[in-house]
Amino acid sequence: MGQVTYIYTYTQGNNVYIGKTKNPKSRKSKHKPRFRDWDYGIIDSVDSFSKTEWKPLESYWIEQFRQWGYSLENLNEGGSGPEGFRTEEEAKQIKKQWKLTNREKWESYVKQYNLDNKEKLVEYRKQWYLTNKEKVIERGKQYYSGNKEKLIEHSKQRYLDNPEYHKQWYLDNKEKRKQYYLDNREKIAEYYKQRYQLNKQK
Repeated sequence: MGQVTYIYTYTQGNNVYIGKTKNPKSRKSKHKPRFRDWDYGIIDSVDSFSKTEWKPLESYWIEQFRQWGYSLENLNEGGSGPEGFRTEEEAKQIKKQWKLTNREKWESYVKQYNLDNKEKLVEYRKQWYLTNKEKVIERGKQYYSGNKEKLIEHSKQRYLDNPEYHKQWYLDNKEKRKQYYLDNREKIAEYYKQRYQLNKQK
């Protein structure tokens, strides 16, 4: 058997622990008391026992799960011990290079992960939006305010580049648009009333 270091996860709901091992079976047994009811799986591997090879990979996956919104059980960025820590910029460069080198592997994993966890991801995004709704709306307003002319020009250009597509889209969604208006008549009226008041003040 060759020198292979495996990157594994223990997940339960929105919680995840990410680690590395040379022997998945043995490591699973050692973690059993702590993660008894958690789901265990191997997500990646590298053909080496060298820390310089497996640590960037482990750190990479820790960062990816953090970006996906998981609550991490890990106490550090991977590769525990003083020599395991790098500056933020070094870590970014390592992750960037790893992603470039393993692009197909990464894209394949993400695609499969999205398929296997479709409902979970939809629910997570929905919950995240509800939790951060005011922040998202405010950010959207600020972006629109700072890029108003560019966005209007972009919309015009998209229509000019493909007018038939937009005409067809309008016809295909005519009934939906009508129903949306009927369901949200008061909200839409209030929106345009507020816009009128704002423009009047200007």
